[in-house]
Amino acid sequence: LDADKWYIITLYRDGDKANWKDNPEEYVIEKFAVKNSTVLQLKLAPGGGCAASIKPVTAAEIKGIKKYK
Repeated sequence: LDADKWYIITLYRDGDKANWKDNPEEYVIEKFAVKNSTVLQLKLAPGGGCAASIKPVTAAEIKGIKKYK
C-alpha cells in the first residue's frame, strides 16, 4: 500500500461467539479506513478465519468511515 494514501478495508471475521462446531455461521462484516502502517489485531475462533478486501479511496469517500484503532 502507498504511504500517502488512505484505503478502505472490509473485514469479514469471526463473531465473538463463533465456534466451528457449535456456531460456525457467527461472523461480522466491518469497514474501516486504514493506511499502510495500520496493524490489524484479530481474534480468530477455533477453526475460524478472516478475509479482507482493501481498496483505495478519495478524501470525499472516506468521510463517515471510522479509522481502525
